[in-house]
Amino acid sequence: MKREGIRSLLAGAAASLFFLLLFLGLGWSFPVSLLFAVLLFAAVWLITKPQRKGKNAGWQPDDQEKELLRSMKEARKDFESIRRSMGRIRDGQLRQQTEEMCRAAGNVLAYLEKHPEKIPAARRFIDYYQDTASALLAKYVELESAGLTEGQTQGLTENMKRAAAALTEAFQKQLGKMVENEVTDMEADVAVLEQVMRMEGLK
Repeated sequence: MKREGIRSLLAGAAASLFFLLLFLGLGWSFPVSLLFAVLLFAAVWLITKPQRKGKNAGWQPDDQEKELLRSMKEARKDFESIRRSMGRIRDGQLRQQTEEMCRAAGNVLAYLEKHPEKIPAARRFIDYYQDTASALLAKYVELESAGLTEGQTQGLTENMKRAAAALTEAFQKQLGKMVENEVTDMEADVAVLEQVMRMEGLK
């Protein structure tokens, strides 16, 4: 059972028992018993919520993670290489695609720098995608400046456009996977908040 499912089951069981105790055991009115049960549900939900680690808070990297941190430095160098190559691209459409790719890569890097504990989940991004993007763009601008024929340049540009689109999608999916749990937790928190507000007549 997933973490959220266990939390929901625990909170629901506690709230149900509390409601029965108040309504049937103590003879409280139904609305009041239900209100206190909902408040207990929210309290148990929040108490059992896993603590999120902030930047470096209580996190000590092991040897493998230290290696990944070193790889992050290389990924940052690759990112800067991408930016330099981007400024030398002549084709306007490709430059625009590369800018989008660069933004997507920058978002991943920025997130990893704030949440280094997520670096192990980004191994593929660090070890392959960033390096590949940097190498492809560097080779492209080198060949583009080498005096190729118009047909060769056009074919090279089309290939690079496909690569840029694929890499942009990969970067965006990488970020989505890393923040998925946080988004789920936030949605659950908002749902509980709205339920409590409805019970108290505030919504």
